[in-house]
Amino acid sequence: MFFLLDGAAEILSGDDVTAGPVQCIALGEATLESLLEVQELYDNHFMKSEVWDGRRG
Repeated sequence: MFFLLDGAAEILSGDDVTAGPVQCIALGEATLESLLEVQELYDNHFMKSEVWDGRRG
């Protein structure tokens, strides 16, 4: 679990860089409990990704 106190989180999921579930919870579009259903999708992995490295052009 992590806490984001300020700013925004970017998450690499496959070949997609998204705001992830944190923004959905902040906007009231999802509940904390709904994270349990997708927690395996947002596990931490440390690897090289061209999509991630190129996300800001």
